[in-house]
Amino acid sequence: MLIQSPLEPGTIDSSPIYSNRIATLNNPSARSRTSSPRTRYWRLPWVGLLIIATFLSVSLYAQTSYQKGLAVHTKTELRQIMNDPTVNYYDVAKAGHAYYEKVDLSVKGTGHKQFQRWLNANEYKYYPSGDRHNVDPYFALNQYKSFIHGQGTAKVLSTNDWKDLGPYSITYLTQAKNPGIGRIEDMYISPTDSSILYISSRSGGFWRSTDHGNTWEGTTDALFSSGVNTFTVSPTNSQNILINSRNASNGYSNGIYASNDGGKTWTPTPFNPQNLNFMGPGNDFTVMEVAYHPRVPNLVFVATSEGVFKSYDNLNTWTVSQPNQSFKEIAFHPTNDSMVYLYNSRQSSNQANVIYRSFDQGSTYHTTNLIQGNNNDRFVELSTSPQCPDCVWFASGKGVWVSKDKGLNFDKLSAAPEGLCEGFAVNDADTSNMLFGYVELYNSTNGGRTFTKVSGNNNSNYIHADLRNIKSVNGRFYAVTDGFLAKSKDGGVSWKRLTETGIGIRENYKLTVSQANHYFTLTGSQDNGSSMFKDNRWFRVYGSDGMESVMHPLNEEWFIISYQSGGRMLTKEGGRKWTLVTPQGSNFGDWEAPLKLDPNNDMTVYDFREEVWKSTNFGEDFVKLAKPFSNRILEAAIAHNNSKIM
Repeated sequence: MLIQSPLEPGTIDSSPIYSNRIATLNNPSARSRTSSPRTRYWRLPWVGLLIIATFLSVSLYAQTSYQKGLAVHTKTELRQIMNDPTVNYYDVAKAGHAYYEKVDLSVKGTGHKQFQRWLNANEYKYYPSGDRHNVDPYFALNQYKSFIHGQGTAKVLSTNDWKDLGPYSITYLTQAKNPGIGRIEDMYISPTDSSILYISSRSGGFWRSTDHGNTWEGTTDALFSSGVNTFTVSPTNSQNILINSRNASNGYSNGIYASNDGGKTWTPTPFNPQNLNFMGPGNDFTVMEVAYHPRVPNLVFVATSEGVFKSYDNLNTWTVSQPNQSFKEIAFHPTNDSMVYLYNSRQSSNQANVIYRSFDQGSTYHTTNLIQGNNNDRFVELSTSPQCPDCVWFASGKGVWVSKDKGLNFDKLSAAPEGLCEGFAVNDADTSNMLFGYVELYNSTNGGRTFTKVSGNNNSNYIHADLRNIKSVNGRFYAVTDGFLAKSKDGGVSWKRLTETGIGIRENYKLTVSQANHYFTLTGSQDNGSSMFKDNRWFRVYGSDGMESVMHPLNEEWFIISYQSGGRMLTKEGGRKWTLVTPQGSNFGDWEAPLKLDPNNDMTVYDFREEVWKSTNFGEDFVKLAKPFSNRILEAAIAHNNSKIM
């Protein structure tokens, strides 16, 4: 959660993977003396000298020893090495930059924006060596536990709590593209009571609704980790839920928690990295999916980076199959309680082109025949349907296949409508109907032979870009994206958004508070643009990935917002009208390219890219000053007592 005190207006920079809501402290005498680990810095009034912090944290490619010959030829291959912690961070960066030099970035769905987000979110963790396999992902958590253990009884310093400001809903001040509330990873809709809905968010945790999504309650803010990427609900009692609590920064699991009251409260299960002996440097224990068996009570499967685990007692005890393998997909035969299907995302060569089958409830597994044409694409989704019990569908960025003999042999139905697959489901009431999703959403009504795009910007079918999961429940489709949970009653043709209000899962990059009116705030967020909080309401003012902003200290109608890689937009009408003011002739800046207002001249703005650019008329035009480094500038600030010092 991103927090800010009204006594010290300024700018707080925070990683998008941590900050999902904004809060303000009601106690006017309170001051924070320590920075939260989620906050990069406070812009304090006493700071006299600030430094352009590039000389240490820039991507020093020349000083890194790369893997010889590492190259990628498709975005799927790039995503695979991004997800492989044995590959050096800087090797991934170099291979990715080389790949995108040959790609037309004006075409939608190239994956370039996702690659840039990944670079931005990870370099600080692996600098300077780039070694991703020698970092203890649980260091901060263990230090916190040690600190708490060594302290006495906690003292209450203030009875005034922080107030959560949201956003929980957005008013669209302009026709900004791609509006949304925030990224959702997983969802559950009760098959027997449609009023019960659960969702989970990468940064915002677990949320529950018992009134068809009209109101929502978040219940995991007190857990050690802010993210929940996967959860499962007991088929015999929707009050019993298991969630994977994970570090939103790197995806590593902090253990599975259980609830017996519909997600109101949580207790840790014994299933955690410490008990599994997956902690310390070099360990990257990740839970990809947790799933109750649909018919066998208390039988739970957990697909992880270290094998698939099985428990008959709600994860009090367990056994592991296929250790040292990484599984991402679990599916069950609709009528045969003994059959389980898995997909292994770690295997090399042709092993990426098979699925694993078990005929004994997961005690042993056997691989199927090769799925011809998948070509080692590891971004795979599996689906089954009770309308064809022996059928298994396999979808990837290379196509859609079906097996009619319990997964032994597969026939290709069609090429993939997009180059990656992030969501796929077959209608559980009609196998001729299925959905495929990556950036956009596609519908098939002829058994997967052809697909038609059904999503789009700013129309009645808008559900936001970037599919994260698709499920079918009682003939209805549900989809989660980087913006919403949505429902379709007609096979995916039309959609209703279910989370337009009530959930606080926004992932904020930046926060700026007006010096003219400290109840006026601007934020920039992951894939949900720039928003402003004013008059006790949230307004969406611009799209894309929102980044840093500057606000005129005397005129709150004037401000400049940013989008990824240094795009700049100026308004002098409070966000109702915009002008593109990115410096003409400039190259792309860093993903979160700094933008600063001169503390000694309220009309002077500095834009930090590869070069430093200066505007003396509040961004209407810029002149280039100097290029201090060979790489892009990541952080910058200006001395409060002397603008010549940066």
